[in-house]
Amino acid sequence: MAEERERLRAALIKRANEEATRGDKMNEHFEREEGRAEAFLEAVALLDHHAYVVMSDAMEGLSYRERRTLEMRSCGDGLGKVAKTFDITVDRVRQIQNQAAVKLVLGMLARPGVDQQAAALATPGDKD
Repeated sequence: MAEERERLRAALIKRANEEATRGDKMNEHFEREEGRAEAFLEAVALLDHHAYVVMSDAMEGLSYRERRTLEMRSCGDGLGKVAKTFDITVDRVRQIQNQAAVKLVLGMLARPGVDQQAAALATPGDKD
């Protein structure tokens, strides 16, 4: 009986040690993962800032009407409201919006380090 108890006690101690080791390994894993998550979030923040800078620079290439049209539409204003603001037709708002979107994308592609062939497609547009 005492021998059985001793074997059971030894098995429980062994199991507790294994669990403690596993817990240490899990803590190390979570610390590594937490470091990776922080690095990922920092990278995302840098990308967001870079995207903001690229977009801001590209927006400078738009006319006031094009820029304002994209801003109003991205804020959820309908075509009718934009048309009324500028006293133009809804169809003209669509044209301005589409033209501005193309110029915006081409402006972003024209930044240094971006495919220069794509940037060569950028053509000067009319300023409304």
